Amino acid sequence: VKNGGFDTDVNMWLDVEAGITWVADEGFSGGGALKTVNRTHAMAHYIGQYIDKSCFADGMQFNVELDYRLISDDGSGMNSVACEEGGLCPMGVFVYFFRD
Repeated sequence: VKNGGFDTDVNMWLDVEAGITWVADEGFSGGGALKTVNRTHAMAHYIGQYIDKSCFADGMQFNVELDYRLISDDGSGMNSVACEEGGLCPMGVFVYFFRD
C-alpha cells in the first residue's frame, strides 16, 4: 500500500464518491489522516488503491490492518451503539481484481 500513513496528502488513493480530504492532525497520535465526508453507502462510496500485482505470487499471504476513528460533523467522537443495534457500521473490505 502506497502512502498508507497519509503523512502529507492523499496521493495514490482513489476517491469513489467518498469525498476524501487530507487533514494534518486528525490521525492517530495527532498525525495526518484521510478523511471521508460523504459516506452514506458502503458499496457506492469508498476509497481504494491500485496495487502492483507483480508483488503477488502463488501461495503468498498478506496481513492488512487499518485504524480508523468515527468522528461526527462537529468533531466529537461517535458512539458505536448504532452498529450494535443493526445500524450502518464502518467496515473494511480488501478486494483484489486480477486482470491481464
